[in-house]
Amino acid sequence: MSGKVRGASAAAVLVVLVVVFALPHQDPTSVDLTAILQNPSRTHLLGTDDLGRDVWALLAAGFWRTCTVVIVTCAISVLLGVPAGLAAGFLGRTTDSAISSVTDLVLVVPSLVVALIVTSVVGLSPVSAGVVLGLYGAGTYALQTRSLTRVVRDRDHVRAEVLLGTPRPVILARQILPEISSPLLHYLGSTAAGAILSFAGLAFLGLGVDATVPDWGTMLYQYRSQTGHPTLLLAPSLAIAILAGAIHMVCDAPGRKR
Repeated sequence: MSGKVRGASAAAVLVVLVVVFALPHQDPTSVDLTAILQNPSRTHLLGTDDLGRDVWALLAAGFWRTCTVVIVTCAISVLLGVPAGLAAGFLGRTTDSAISSVTDLVLVVPSLVVALIVTSVVGLSPVSAGVVLGLYGAGTYALQTRSLTRVVRDRDHVRAEVLLGTPRPVILARQILPEISSPLLHYLGSTAAGAILSFAGLAFLGLGVDATVPDWGTMLYQYRSQTGHPTLLLAPSLAIAILAGAIHMVCDAPGRKR
């Protein structure tokens, strides 16, 4: 299967996920102790858990919470990191040194460690997790954008714009950003997939999160001992893997100019 076909297939998977999880479902917080650990049926497509909650409803709620983390993480990473990297790579000297020093300092401490500290204090939510992961992701984007910009700025057409007195913001927007957008888009897939896995890991650890909150990581933690009911573990595990893999393949699909 070619890369383009894989990308199209992954995009179709994402569309299907959005559509099916947008369909009406039961209340994920509704507890029914008379219907615990039921097998999949028409009433409960993926069965129920040890509290009688509908697993499909929990999975759907977890999907939208995970999507929120991905959106917040990617938005902050790109909106902060890319402009900083463009400035550092194009202006050089003092600006480059200042921005590089800040990003290096931020990247010294692993983002997951900081996320653990922050979420244990303020609580784990899609927004709080996305903000922490996004701020640290911005450092990596700044460094990558800086390196790519330094390569493009020395090309003849960019030098010509500088000699003609074209304003720097115009050069960055028209000449440099379009040429470095493809590599950055490829990395966006890794950022999104990493956010999904990190949020699941934080929820699995349970720091600052209500055990009743329907996050995929929380589901894995709660159902880890339910070996007699493999659907409870397989459902969130497959959801994490499919969503992360599909987003990564869509962003990494070939056919874009690197």
